[in-house]
Amino acid sequence: MDSSGLDQSGDEECPKFERFRQKQLNKDYKFKWDMEFNYLVDFREAIREWSVLNVGHMHTYVIKTLVDTHTRDTVLNNRSASSKWVAKVVIKRMQTSETVRICDIMQAIKHKFSVGFSVARAWRAKLIAKKIIEGDAKKPFVGVDGCHLKTKYAGQLLVVVGRDPNDQYFPLAFGVVETETKES
Repeated sequence: MDSSGLDQSGDEECPKFERFRQKQLNKDYKFKWDMEFNYLVDFREAIREWSVLNVGHMHTYVIKTLVDTHTRDTVLNNRSASSKWVAKVVIKRMQTSETVRICDIMQAIKHKFSVGFSVARAWRAKLIAKKIIEGDAKKPFVGVDGCHLKTKYAGQLLVVVGRDPNDQYFPLAFGVVETETKES
């Protein structure tokens, strides 16, 4: 009698949609209608990865004449291969090798994925990968300072301090050494 037309009993379940899983993404992956992603960033990265894996290997053909010859133009400029994506691909190589040159990065991506990009993009990718490997110096700041001890034993007091996100300094460790050297 006093019904709004909606069933509020809770007996009917909402339709369940398939959830995207990054581990399953490969060249032959098929996206499905109403697929759920945890975050917009995950969705963008999945589309970018799939695009690079699939579009990078495609070639276009141009008919210049109707005689028995044709030429093939390779599509190398793929905007989906951003510097973040390139950094993700190159990071393992940078972890295992002491020096990775920009031209090495460009050749590896071109050979493996048939994707070309600018030197500037390769440079940015190398910086991003290096920042991931080494960490951001602004976030895990640790400093060492010392002072001379004016006693009959002499030596130096060294203190290691850290900085938290609120720019507050706090001591992490301290010790007394003979001299301030790398070994001590």
